[in-house]
Formats: sequence, C-alpha cells, structure tokens
Amino acid sequence: MTLDQLRTLKAIIDNGTLNAAASALHKTQPAVSIAIKKLEEQVGFDILDRAHYRIRLTQRGQLFFQEAQVLLQEAEQLTQLGKELARGNEASFAISYEQLCSNEHINACLKSTFRSFPGTRFNVSGGSRFSALQNIIKQEAQLGIGPWFHLFHAAGNFDSMPIGKMEIVILASPSLFDAKDITLASQLNHYPSLNVQESDLPFDSDKLTFVRGMQQIKIGDIYTLKSLLLDGAGWAVISKQQCMKEIDTGLLQQVVLSDVESKIEAEIRVFRHYSRQHGPVASYLWEQFRHLSDAFKKQDCGC
Repeated sequence: MTLDQLRTLKAIIDNGTLNAAASALHKTQPAVSIAIKKLEEQVGFDILDRAHYRIRLTQRGQLFFQEAQVLLQEAEQLTQLGKELARGNEASFAISYEQLCSNEHINACLKSTFRSFPGTRFNVSGGSRFSALQNIIKQEAQLGIGPWFHLFHAAGNFDSMPIGKMEIVILASPSLFDAKDITLASQLNHYPSLNVQESDLPFDSDKLTFVRGMQQIKIGDIYTLKSLLLDGAGWAVISKQQCMKEIDTGLLQQVVLSDVESKIEAEIRVFRHYSRQHGPVASYLWEQFRHLSDAFKKQDCGC
C-alpha cells in the first residue's frame, strides 16, 4: 500500500468518477483504475461500489477511507514540516506568556505567527509570577511576554520592547467585606490574600507586593486565583485589565486605601536573550511585536 494509492482513492471520492479523478491527478484513466484495483487486492475487499454513475464507497470502504484520510493528513503535515526545516525554520519554538498580561493585540501577533509557520511546533506557557523572565534566563523559552520593571535589566542581557501597560490594583468580591468600608491596609489583615506563586528569581518574594495580608494563599495560575476571587475567598493584587468586565458588572470592586499606595502601573514588554542570530520564526515574531510596540509608543505619547 502506498500514499499514491491512497491519494488516488481520495481523488476518486472527491471527484465522483474515474475520468474526473484522472484529470485532477494529471493521470490517464487506466492508470487510476490499475492503482485502485491493486489497492483493493492488497486490502482483500472492494473499497468502491461501481454500480452507480458516481462511484461510492462500500460499507467496509467507508471505514477504510476514514483511516486513509487521517494517514494522508499526517503525511501532508510531515511534508510541510520537511519544507519548513529545509528553509531553516525552527522545528519548535517556546513562548512564556504571563497570564496577567494577555490581551487581544498580543494574541493577534501570536496568531499571525502560528499561521505563517504551520510546520513549527509552538509551546506557549504561563506559570508563576515573573515566569516569563525566569524561563528566558533558564533558556526554557525563546520569547517572554510579561510585566517589566527596571531592575530586570540587571538579570541578564536582553532585547526588549514595550508593547503595553497594565494597572495593578487591589480587587475583591463585595461579599468578602460584608458591606464594611475598607480604607486602611491594616483592615485587609482580617481577610485572606490570594497571590500568584512567586518565581525562583532571587529578588522575587512575598515582600515585593505593595500590600500584604496576614493569611496568604499561594495559587499556581491566574485563572484559579480569579475564580476564588469572584467567590469571595479572599482579596488579590491583580491586573485591572484582566477583570474589567467583572468590575463593570459589580462582581468585583476596587479597594482604594488611604494610608498606602493601592495601585501601580507596570509596563508590558516582550523580551528575549540578546543574540546576533535568530531563526526565521523568531525574527518574524519579533517584527510583529515591533509593529505593536511602535503603535503603543505613539498612543502613549499622544502622537
């Protein structure tokens, strides 16, 4: 059994007649007939029902053709991968994308790259706080997307571009405080604090948060944290942009404190290790983010 025989079978089913299949394959009708006959001899049963004007699959032929289509699709993917590798495209590409920073503009850059390099296997991961920087430093990812602070420059030799902003605020479900007016940091001590797990970076600790609770609950991902936040399990320091719908509908409320800073602005950056050599996928993706960065800078300066 060969892929050519399976492609011939697919052409017959797609086109309905031997003549049409032969034309689509740029072969003669006898060649198509011989190929399908040999295939039927090899499998030991009739695949095609030739009793009608348009050729149909027999009952056993239908089951056989379903599996043949899977095999043909996998063969096409393998062929595409071979072409991608021959052009020097990366076989795999890892991106560390912090969940707090996700937005439609960043997603559009990623989507464009996924579609432009179908032969590359992309691995996109989230994780703990500052996981993007940590994964770049450990060389577990080739591209990082996350909040950026100036002290990060000391952690390594990076290329980086600003691509957005995020506002970090204190949010809670109204049910958590039972109608109490919370205006002081000490009042928050009476309620659990929900926190994304820290990274392994030496400067990252629970002391880095600008306000803390007495009881701290560590959570591995932002989506679990947000679920607990909505259910009133505790309050959290979190990206306001991630929760705008819930704030607008009253499911979450922003806590503004009078005695300490209760919000900060952070830059969102895309970053990678500095190198003179980057593959086609890395270069294409970086260029997509360069366009996003240019648009962000113009908007930020009011140009």
